[in-house]
Amino acid sequence: MSETRRALLKQAGERLAASGIDTAALDARLLFQAASGLRHEDIVAEPDLGVPRDVLTRFSEFIDRRCRCEPVSRILGTREFYGRSFRVTPDVLDPRADTETLIEAALGLAQGREALRILDSESLITVARGARGGARANLPDIDVTARYGTMYLQAHGTTFSDLHKARTIVEPPIAGALALSHDVGGIAKLRALIQAQEAAEDFNALTEAMVGFHESLVEMHGNKTLTLIARIVHDLVNDTRDQR
Repeated sequence: MSETRRALLKQAGERLAASGIDTAALDARLLFQAASGLRHEDIVAEPDLGVPRDVLTRFSEFIDRRCRCEPVSRILGTREFYGRSFRVTPDVLDPRADTETLIEAALGLAQGREALRILDSESLITVARGARGGARANLPDIDVTARYGTMYLQAHGTTFSDLHKARTIVEPPIAGALALSHDVGGIAKLRALIQAQEAAEDFNALTEAMVGFHESLVEMHGNKTLTLIARIVHDLVNDTRDQR
């Protein structure tokens, strides 16, 4: 073999191709990099440099082994597989490229199932089983939507005092609108809930009456935005009560 990098790789590739190796040029380069310790860019940048005799001897041995159809990974003693380097010896099976494809397909299926499970648990889809089964999208449920609003407020340190202030801002205009509607039964229900708040002797009784008043007020008003806010308040109050 010639002792320049370019000529050495050309002759090695031709030998491998004559031995029936489909990836002859690639294998020759990988084996030369292993024998010399050079990077691919080093070889490309200076292809006409000479090759030291110890590198030439080692590379020739590698090429001889590859011509006998020994896998490159077995010659190098390592194999990159799914982003990791594994030690390869005659005692182990050499992973093939098709195996990576199979793993990617399996992971894709697993991730898809996990996504469906999460969506199903949040009531955003309904998964039907059987021959005519499949996933059917659902409208977002108010309980699920409110839970995320509750989580946001809790994560940002919302206090019971914050809730009370929000109620004093939101509830008076709604109560005024209901008073003008002359809903005698609704107004009587709200009065009873206010009296229950005033008569409450402990925190749990107070919060129960407060939540009941707020939900009844919003329900009678019929505003969807306020209904969502009321559910968030309800969840926050319940969580605060459970922690006491």
